[in-house]
Amino acid sequence: MEKILKEKRIFSDIQINQIKWKDIKHIEFEDDDIIVCCYVEPFITSNEQCPEHYAIHITRMVEETDDEYVARMNDLKEYKFFLETAKKLRYNTYLKLKDEFGNE
Repeated sequence: MEKILKEKRIFSDIQINQIKWKDIKHIEFEDDDIIVCCYVEPFITSNEQCPEHYAIHITRMVEETDDEYVARMNDLKEYKFFLETAKKLRYNTYLKLKDEFGNE
């Protein structure tokens, strides 16, 4: 199995004032970078109060690292083991039920 592309946030910022070019011009952009810039209205929750602000997030698709690849492969092995174990348990239950109820 090959490495996959993953979305990686390369820049994120929150400001009271609008985002300007000077705030992001230091970034070496690539053609497929995704830029999300938005205004967030003030809100109050039961735990916190958030004033109005502007947010910017820049993401880029990058190849997963060796460590991420190994972790994903381990997760996949665990998932396959789980599926096999669950199938065996269901089959054993089926056999027990078949013995109990026969051809009723």
